[in-house]
Amino acid sequence: MRFSPFAHSVRLVLMTKGISYDEIYCDLRRKPEFLLERNHIGKIPVLEVNGKIIIESVVICELLEELYPDPPLYPKDPFEKAQQRIVLEIYRAKVCQPMEYALRSFTKDNKDVDTVMDGLKIIERRLMKRETPFFGGPKPGMVDLIMWPFNEGLIILDPEYEMVRARMPNLFNYFQHMMTIPAIQATTLPRELHVQFLLGLLTKKFQYDFPEITL
Repeated sequence: MRFSPFAHSVRLVLMTKGISYDEIYCDLRRKPEFLLERNHIGKIPVLEVNGKIIIESVVICELLEELYPDPPLYPKDPFEKAQQRIVLEIYRAKVCQPMEYALRSFTKDNKDVDTVMDGLKIIERRLMKRETPFFGGPKPGMVDLIMWPFNEGLIILDPEYEMVRARMPNLFNYFQHMMTIPAIQATTLPRELHVQFLLGLLTKKFQYDFPEITL
């Protein structure tokens, strides 16, 4: 599904590693049989390689790292890799979940947006300690690519990232660096389409793909 941040993470890893792939979008309201045959609970993304099926976005991304180690997206040092994975786990717990709640009621005033910003402040502090443009170092790493689709979705709540700019200048600069990455430029959707999709989702009339968009 084009608007899934989980599928977007996998897409970014595939593109960053230069892996050729075929992509099939699914309408998750009417899950097609070919999806249910590969994942009986109907979740996406699903990766199929030579008939072997893998589900769960982070698992897929880390499998791609093992199958296609060049360019590496994790450091060789296991302790440094663990530190980067910690950032990802904090992000998923402190940012992703409250962002989901905030997006469900983004047309109303709600406290969940402030909760999202509080979570991002933790990520801001982690970034300041690293003293590098990206969490992966001088270039985006696995953690950057997995987190980015949720940051892109943040623009629904924070147009032009104005709240981030005012409260977290280092994270705002990080966002600017990320938006110069070719894989991200090639897959980024405008805010208007994100909003259109979300409004449709809330009214159960969403469009899971926009055929006129070419990525």
